[in-house]
Amino acid sequence: MEERTGSSPDVAFRAFTAGDLGAVIALERRVFSTPWETDAFRAFLRPGPAFARVAVAGGEIVGYALGWCAPPEAELMNLAVDPRWRGRAVASRLVRWVLEACAGRGAREIFLEVRVSNEAAQRLYVRHGFEVCGRRRDYYADPREDALVYRARLAAGPPAEPARD
Repeated sequence: MEERTGSSPDVAFRAFTAGDLGAVIALERRVFSTPWETDAFRAFLRPGPAFARVAVAGGEIVGYALGWCAPPEAELMNLAVDPRWRGRAVASRLVRWVLEACAGRGAREIFLEVRVSNEAAQRLYVRHGFEVCGRRRDYYADPREDALVYRARLAAGPPAEPARD
């Protein structure tokens, strides 16, 4: 089942499937200077602590978010939005889903890393309650750059499995 709410009614959000793998990898390569390898994405197709969600517009994957949830902690590993779809709340809706899904699984805090130069991503995460809690020197390559580590505290509630539409 796809979710069609928020400021981008032309964008639907659903679980990441094996059929999405090629499109997600293509988007990863367009967006990041050091993209993940294909095998890294396959781990998010298996049941377990992984979570993954895609944003779809006109039958095309325009964004995705993926990570791990091992209560009491979670990590947002990767989030990407096609540059043509930025500024339409796609990233914000993906982050909101991640926070709700991880809290629903029983996580009490979630972490992520972001390039120090990626001010747009930093503003996004701060709007969703993340705060800087550390720095990883030379974390990124091509170009070599530090990462800021962000953490958000999640609302307490009974553990539940997030929707896997």
